[in-house]
Amino acid sequence: MALGHAPLSLWPVSILALCGFVFGLHRVQPSLRAAMGAAFFLGLGYFLITLNWIVEPFLIDPLRHGWMAPFALFAMAAGLAVIWLFIGVGWHFARALGVAVGLAGAEYIRAHLFGGFPWGMPAYILLDSPLQGSLALIGPYGATLVLALIAAAPVVIVSNRALGAALIAALMVAGWSFLPGAQNDTDRDGAQITMRLVQPNAPQHQKWDPRYAPMFFDRMLDMSAPGPRPDLIIWPESAVAQVLNYAQPQLDAMTQVRPDSDILFGILRIDDQDHMKNSMALLRQGQLSAIYDKTLLVPFGEYMPWEPVLRPLGLGIFYDWFGASFAPGTGPQTMTLSSGRTIAPLICYEAIFPEFVRAAAIQGADAIVQITNDAWFGTRSGPAQHLAQARARAIETGRPVIRVANTGISALIAPDGAVVQSIGLNELGWADVPMPAKLGDTPYLRHGNLAFWILIGLATGLGVIARRSDKLLTI
Repeated sequence: MALGHAPLSLWPVSILALCGFVFGLHRVQPSLRAAMGAAFFLGLGYFLITLNWIVEPFLIDPLRHGWMAPFALFAMAAGLAVIWLFIGVGWHFARALGVAVGLAGAEYIRAHLFGGFPWGMPAYILLDSPLQGSLALIGPYGATLVLALIAAAPVVIVSNRALGAALIAALMVAGWSFLPGAQNDTDRDGAQITMRLVQPNAPQHQKWDPRYAPMFFDRMLDMSAPGPRPDLIIWPESAVAQVLNYAQPQLDAMTQVRPDSDILFGILRIDDQDHMKNSMALLRQGQLSAIYDKTLLVPFGEYMPWEPVLRPLGLGIFYDWFGASFAPGTGPQTMTLSSGRTIAPLICYEAIFPEFVRAAAIQGADAIVQITNDAWFGTRSGPAQHLAQARARAIETGRPVIRVANTGISALIAPDGAVVQSIGLNELGWADVPMPAKLGDTPYLRHGNLAFWILIGLATGLGVIARRSDKLLTI
């Protein structure tokens, strides 16, 4: 089931695998306890494969931290698999339809419990499939439900032809509405603006090294200077190694190289309460025009969650080795460029949270800009999956997403989720790209998860009724 995620993106394999799981439950007719056990091991395998990139941060300094990698991966996968026990509960009360409801409900819980970790939602399996438009209509949790209903449909047909036919008809009607073309271009008239994506390709083990940081800064200056004037230049997360409070020489150098362009860049700063912030700053004609502070921080990487409880248990070692004490920002906001265009700024991890991105985009943003440092994620599935989730945010909101990463993958993503142009992983380079027009507000942008909850209620009610009347969904 995990093979449907990037970089393989084998979405038919994922649907067949989940269908096989539902058929297995249908054939065995397990007890509640056994069904929950099966759901746990489904989740364990799924998360072990999907989240295999979690070992990469431990391999930055393998002699010190490498031994922890397999334990961290297994602990994460097992913890998330516990949430998938709801799949077994759903089977017990509503059979095949209950599996679909249980999976979608579990994913909603996973995205919100203890701050949430919605990386690798099954909804992203539908990217590049005929049903990727469901993200714009009913959001990622609704798309997860659709994926599960498709997988459950054959078992529903075997159990009850009438109910199965109704489910297939409903999915076909929904699939027709998911096709592209339902949205209108409502971007305001005006001259097209050009953006320059700058990717310095700074390895993580050198990025903060005082011997190398000036070299990476000069790289970005050099790549910002040539060619026609771009309206906006974008540097990645924490591009400037100096803290903003003491970075006037760096800001002067940036202004000198491109005095007539806006420059958007990542940098750390210390606020008025002496708190460290992971920030994105907008430089306009040598003046700081706007600052956005990252709001959703990475647990154990940027802050220590539940520190009074976890540190006595010895878990503070992860934070002490990898973390830095950051304070969160105040939430989604927008920035206005010199061109008059408005962007919704995101920093790295924030782009995996659909509701957070929706809250930023709905403020009238013409585009979404994500700066990130994916050097932590290695060279395999992590950067590819992070890019896929940015594509999902574009489809959900009807806004182009401009993504600039330290080591890649930097990309211009159209509002329909297509990657228009990109700079590959571990490449040094820059690209000038036009800002695409935004689409009309999608149903998900306007209404959030309303459609998801309606579908959950309908599927749950139908499954419970069918389970209790004439054993419609049993052998």
